[in-house]
Amino acid sequence: MATFSGFPDPGSTRSTALDTTSASYTGGSLSSTPNIFQDSVSSSDISDYYKISIGGSSASLLSMTLDGLSDNASLNLYTQTGTLLQTANFSGTASELLTRTLSPGIYYVRVGLVNGAVGTNYNLSLAAYSIQESGISDNTRATAQNIGTLSISSPTTYIDFVGSKGVITDSNDYYKFNIATDGKLNLSLQDLVGNANVELYNNSGTRIAFSNNPYTTSESIIKDLTSGTYYIRVYDNTGATNYTLNLSFESKKGKRLDIWSGPNSSNPDSLTALGSTLYFTANDGSSGVQLWKSDGSVAGTSRITNLNPSGFNPANLTAFGTTKLFFTADDGSTGRELWVYDSSTNTTTRLSDINPSAGNANPQNLTVVGNRLFFTADNGSNGRELWVSDGNTVSLVKDIYTGATSSNPSSLLAFGGKLYFAANDGVNGTELWSSDGTAAGTTLVKDVAIGGASSVPANLTVVGSTLYFTANDGSTGIELWKSDGTVGGTSVIDLTPGTGGFGPTLLTAVGSTLYFVLDSNNDFKQELWKSDGTNTARVKSDLNAAPNLSFGPINLTAVGSMLYFTTYDPNNGFELWRSDGSDAGTYLVKDIWSGSNSSLPGSLVNFGGTLYFAASTFNASEEQTSREVWSSDGTEAGTQQVTYINSVDYANPDKLTVVGDKLFFIADDGINGTELWVL
Repeated sequence: MATFSGFPDPGSTRSTALDTTSASYTGGSLSSTPNIFQDSVSSSDISDYYKISIGGSSASLLSMTLDGLSDNASLNLYTQTGTLLQTANFSGTASELLTRTLSPGIYYVRVGLVNGAVGTNYNLSLAAYSIQESGISDNTRATAQNIGTLSISSPTTYIDFVGSKGVITDSNDYYKFNIATDGKLNLSLQDLVGNANVELYNNSGTRIAFSNNPYTTSESIIKDLTSGTYYIRVYDNTGATNYTLNLSFESKKGKRLDIWSGPNSSNPDSLTALGSTLYFTANDGSSGVQLWKSDGSVAGTSRITNLNPSGFNPANLTAFGTTKLFFTADDGSTGRELWVYDSSTNTTTRLSDINPSAGNANPQNLTVVGNRLFFTADNGSNGRELWVSDGNTVSLVKDIYTGATSSNPSSLLAFGGKLYFAANDGVNGTELWSSDGTAAGTTLVKDVAIGGASSVPANLTVVGSTLYFTANDGSTGIELWKSDGTVGGTSVIDLTPGTGGFGPTLLTAVGSTLYFVLDSNNDFKQELWKSDGTNTARVKSDLNAAPNLSFGPINLTAVGSMLYFTTYDPNNGFELWRSDGSDAGTYLVKDIWSGSNSSLPGSLVNFGGTLYFAASTFNASEEQTSREVWSSDGTEAGTQQVTYINSVDYANPDKLTVVGDKLFFIADDGINGTELWVL
């Protein structure tokens, strides 16, 4: 591109026109490299003429733009003999664009001040291009160029020309294509030197989408489509232009496993993997909330139980071994108790009536340790205490707080072949305990807050051979602790000053590293930290930048050696981040909903070594928001939308659960309510 300014004022007539063919300016015929002339027109100099040359032995595509205007000016094109060929005259200070095909020869361009205007500077851009005409007769739907079936794996590109002005005219280009499955079409019209628009039609000829951006701005259509035949129309807007048409297709991945047919929601919940089968709860509209299972097929999705339709309500689903599933439920006569489903015999059994008759034992905190299931329950006489089952019988482990008062075991976790948990024995307050399933083997690990005060252990997390948790010893505040299961091996990692502030939370294991979130300086901003048990440090050093702002990181999830999380920064909102534990290796993966809007990644899960999650975004071409399933390999290019379930609203995928080589989740397609889906 060459820019010319400060030359003699272009003449006000054709005979005195500035000769752009001279060596002083372009030195010959126009080319695809634009030449820009900068000058002005005024009430005393209302016209500037330029002499141009179209070279070669065949027609070319001339493109002229006039911009940088502060008042109204027009653009005219004349033949060598003075015949007016075309005018561009938008109102006000809008830029002018004039394109057409021309035979080789000499032409004149006039920049003119419009009546009533005072004057304006301007930039005049002149260029000529080879015409990319394919020669295919495709100017009607009946003669459309047949693309065939769009491929999911590879995009399709066509380079062509449309134009209604000049010696070569081809006002419409039609393309016909098929798609075999439901999905999303991505269409773009690029490399424009003139104004062209694009439309999408269904097989009956009804226009279903269009894009008509001004001037040479690229066009784009993103549209959910069902399987069938469609047509694309590319057409010029009173000019001519080459173009590049890009097409790609993404299948509507995911299969709906409809449980309550019609628009009602079955609301699947408690999604739990046992072997290659998903177990969950759902309501089919006739039996209330019952226990269900699915192998990922429609035929293999079925109800297991049909008990107490008004309130069976299975919950706390917990896989045990390779064939058994524990859960809690209410059969309507014995209250909420512990149940087990055995997939090897296809039988469902209530294991016990811990709280006799209609009383609710309300088992909670179901936790598997080896070949035992620990849980908490209330038998009506000892309060809420620790219980255990071998899959066939249940028994009280120990009445930790003797008598009818509850010890309230909480934060149950398997570690080193034992159960670790927090409980209150009435003497030492709520402290860290362990159990091997026997009364004698259920003991206090350490009285962290010495005496009757409670340290309230929480956030129990295992990293290798170390148990981490949070607790308050009464002098350092809520801090990070570590333990090997012995009194001497249980110690504090003091990170925050004094006894106040927010303690560590969201403890997450990634390989041999513990990540957590902490407000280390009491500024009410949570930060990302890491520890290997010996060295503990903030991951990102800058306290005034993400992920050390606002709520800090949430949804911490391990995929291999990488930590993924959601966090906020003022430029991008709440988006997906990753960290390898280093400062430089902690950064935004992708601004999914561009700008300061938030895509709010949620339900993060490791599926076959790739992160899958739910995220929201905005489709600018359809002015529509959506929330679908996405996946990421940790790179911006490798972070992509996976599903296109709801074409008009949020699909709201949630509860992403991996079962073997399948990913189950719940979503709403806008027609069938919230149902079970599988990838």
